Amino acid sequence: MESFTIGIVGLGLIGGSLGFDLALWKKKRCIIGYDVSWEAAQKAKERGAVDFLGESVGEVAGASDLFFIATPVREIPRVFYEALPFLREGTRVLDTGSSKEWIFETIHLDEKNIEYVGFHPMGGAVKGGIDQARVGLFRGMPVLVVPATIREETRELLFELGEVIGGKVFF
Repeated sequence: MESFTIGIVGLGLIGGSLGFDLALWKKKRCIIGYDVSWEAAQKAKERGAVDFLGESVGEVAGASDLFFIATPVREIPRVFYEALPFLREGTRVLDTGSSKEWIFETIHLDEKNIEYVGFHPMGGAVKGGIDQARVGLFRGMPVLVVPATIREETRELLFELGEVIGGKVFF
């Protein structure tokens, strides 16, 4: 069975909740996370949202098979370009942002054979942050997927990820 090292940059409400749900996935090898707030990152690790903490976006990106960008929308392109030199060929990058057109106009993939997908679980809470993150935040929620171009095996993986977090994927 294929297994994945999962990277999550942004360990607040969305990234932390993803980490909690993905920690239960049988295909998870490990989860490595990073947040600009070292305090939030430490809490995410202590609470079990991630197994390891990276010291930089690049460190997390370089270790990941699945690389989630769970930052505020306006930060997504910056984080992507910070990660890009470290991403390995075949890495799948998923952003959790709610705005897609602007992101897809801003991000340009290089020749590394990286798949970039907008993966927006439509769940949340009144307050944000790792203290509000929880298992099942996305249960029963739609997950909007906006692919640039993806392979069939990635499409199948996205449906599986939707199941793991309890959501229903819509393309």
